[in-house]
Amino acid sequence: MDIRAEDIEGIPTGNLRVPRVTFAEVWRAAEQLGKTDEYATGVTLMCRWIACATVVFNGRPSPAFAPITRTRRRAHEELLEREFQAAERASIRVQGTDDPRRLIIEGAAATLRWAWKGNGDPPLSVGEARAS
Repeated sequence: MDIRAEDIEGIPTGNLRVPRVTFAEVWRAAEQLGKTDEYATGVTLMCRWIACATVVFNGRPSPAFAPITRTRRRAHEELLEREFQAAERASIRVQGTDDPRRLIIEGAAATLRWAWKGNGDPPLSVGEARAS
């Protein structure tokens, strides 16, 4: 997905607990890395949903979905909290398992912890994408 300035400016104010510019840098890095890295795919999917992005699938635009609960409703504070709780439960459930979605779940959960709760470091280092 090509992230435009309008995509960043359109993120609802209540959806982020981190600087918008930092969120945009992480989202861009995740988009680059997500093509080959499942953890980054989880970050990408969560960033798209937090940003209320529109994605094109099979030639048709649709709202981004929440990667844990799979809702297509636009992210807002109440839904972000529900997704956060679901992501925390899911990440505990898959920890140390061979679950095929484990890395996606971990990336999505880390993104919510950082962007929604404002806890910890960004889920990806912005320099990771530039180096590849």
